[in-house]
Amino acid sequence: MKAKDKPKFVKEARTLLGELDVEKLISDPNDLKILSKINRLIVIFTDFSSNDGQELERLLAEYQKWGRRSTRVGHIKNRVVDMLRFIDQKIGQMALYVIEDETSKLVKSAVTQDEKFDVAFSFAGEQRDYVAQVAQHVENKGNISVFYDDNYELDMWGNNMVDYFKDIFENRANYCVMFISKEYANKTWPNFERQIIQAKSLFQEGYLLPVRFDDTQIKGEVSTVKYLSIKGMKPENLGERIIKKVVGSDKYTVKKETKVVTVTSKANIATPEEIPLLYIKPNVGKQGGPKGHFLHFTVKNMSNQVLFDINWGMRGFNYEWRPKTDFFELEPEKEKELTFPLSSEAIFKEEIPELNVFAEYKDLENRHFFARRELKQEKVPSGAFFAFKAAEFHKPSLLRDDGLKLLSGPNLIGDRYEIEFEVKTSKGIEKAKIGVSKTFLSVWDMTEEDKVKQVLVELGHRQMRKMTKEGRVGDYVFVTTSYPLEYQRGFEGYKKLRDAI
Repeated sequence: MKAKDKPKFVKEARTLLGELDVEKLISDPNDLKILSKINRLIVIFTDFSSNDGQELERLLAEYQKWGRRSTRVGHIKNRVVDMLRFIDQKIGQMALYVIEDETSKLVKSAVTQDEKFDVAFSFAGEQRDYVAQVAQHVENKGNISVFYDDNYELDMWGNNMVDYFKDIFENRANYCVMFISKEYANKTWPNFERQIIQAKSLFQEGYLLPVRFDDTQIKGEVSTVKYLSIKGMKPENLGERIIKKVVGSDKYTVKKETKVVTVTSKANIATPEEIPLLYIKPNVGKQGGPKGHFLHFTVKNMSNQVLFDINWGMRGFNYEWRPKTDFFELEPEKEKELTFPLSSEAIFKEEIPELNVFAEYKDLENRHFFARRELKQEKVPSGAFFAFKAAEFHKPSLLRDDGLKLLSGPNLIGDRYEIEFEVKTSKGIEKAKIGVSKTFLSVWDMTEEDKVKQVLVELGHRQMRKMTKEGRVGDYVFVTTSYPLEYQRGFEGYKKLRDAI
């Protein structure tokens, strides 16, 4: 689409949207006049953005499928509403786009390459929820520039992460808050950040502001440096201390307006503030009787918009269950009770590691999200079966298609099992085989066929993503001689290796 033609197409698209009759769409999915208008919108959207055109084409197909096969007016109406909302939103975005050199761009603020930060945060992923709240408080209340990685996803996109984070901690941050925990000490990436931060703190006194979630010791720790315990401390309370520390320093600069640059569409980008919250409540109801034992969960829409295509289930290592029911939707502040047939499932009498109740759903922009709450299994006194308690809730995250596909496997090749993937990279489609030695599988007690496949899929996905980010995709085999003994001790050893990738 050329810049000079954009106003004409925006006007035509708005006219076509105004001519779409909702009641007619619900009653007759084969009306040619209506379909011709939608097909014209597909052409306009495709000329503007091929992804938008493909998505509208998908929504049309979904609407027609429901309209032709179902008599449930509610479900047909939902598909119509999805399609019309998408059209309306994309027309609005078209009006905001600046078209230069025939490339669609959306004006959005982003960090400039030489921007400085008053403070940067270094932490393990397990503490992300807490750190995110600290970052939000410090930025909003203190007018302080904070480097918190999730807020600079666009800036990081396409960069070599080793060089990027080295530059942040070495050159672009006046202070660094290091969030020390057991996970921080054990994981590969936090240890990489730790080395950079500690090296800088040797020649810039006061740069390192260490805080502790627990009493874990880290390498290179200096006993004379004052540490702050934040066990039980609210994020906003820590945020206030950081503000006082930074604002009282001559290194503090009032946060400037960020430079406006052009970046690609935000259709698959969401900051923590933009992610609509579907909350899985901590109450786990129980019911038993002649029809069996059941668990009851409640999900509540805590956002200010309707959430669509909600589905849920139970998931653990090598275990997944989903209900055989239609998707549902929730308006703001509404909730729904979910029922799990406990006694008919393996988890009633078998312990399943990493067990969660999860929910997947879409927002008005048709983006996909995933939220989960951990579940703890506890044997009843008789030992006959398990009872369940709700544990940590994990805030929703955006689900993206990273272009990674499983091609084949698992296959037994000599002393290892392997699986083949392909991934889209800047070089095109690249393929690689990821293998795990039978020795590793044996020390993890993962010799059953379904467990072998689960291990290969989990390790394979992570290793492929890692290699893609590093710009080198090739065959890789996990063998015991490449890893320390702590990674070879049963399921816990497997988790340590997996989570370190």
